[in-house]
Amino acid sequence: MDIGQLGAGLGGLAIGAALGAGLLAWKLGRELAGAKWRQAQLEAARQLLSQQNTQARRQLEQVQQELAALRSQAAGRAAQGQAPVRQAAPALQPDPPSEAEPADDGFVATQLLPLSRGDDFAPTQQFQFRH
Repeated sequence: MDIGQLGAGLGGLAIGAALGAGLLAWKLGRELAGAKWRQAQLEAARQLLSQQNTQARRQLEQVQQELAALRSQAAGRAAQGQAPVRQAAPALQPDPPSEAEPADDGFVATQLLPLSRGDDFAPTQQFQFRH
C-alpha cells in the first residue's frame, strides 16, 4: 500500500464520518423539533385545563355562596313563622308499560327482526371494514 492509497482511504473515511455526523445531526434535529412541538402542545393543554379549573372553582364558590344565602333566607323565614319556600317536587317515576290495543288504521304493526349473524350490522350503524 503506498501513500496515495492510504491518503485516499483516510480521505474517504473522513468524508464518510462527516456525512454520517451530518445525517445524525439532521435526524436528531428533527426529533428535537418534534419533541419541542409536543412540549408546546402539552403546555397549551395544561394552561387550558388550568383556566377551566379556575373557572370551575369560581363557579363552585358562587353556587356555594348562593346556597348559603338561600339557607339563611329559609332560616329567617322559619324564625319568623312564615311558610317555608316550596320544596322541590319528588322525582318522577316512569309509568309502567301499558298493553295498548293495536291501532286499527290499516297498517301492519312494526316488528323487530333478530339479526341472522353476529357480524351483521343494523342500518343505522356505520359499516366497519375488515382487513
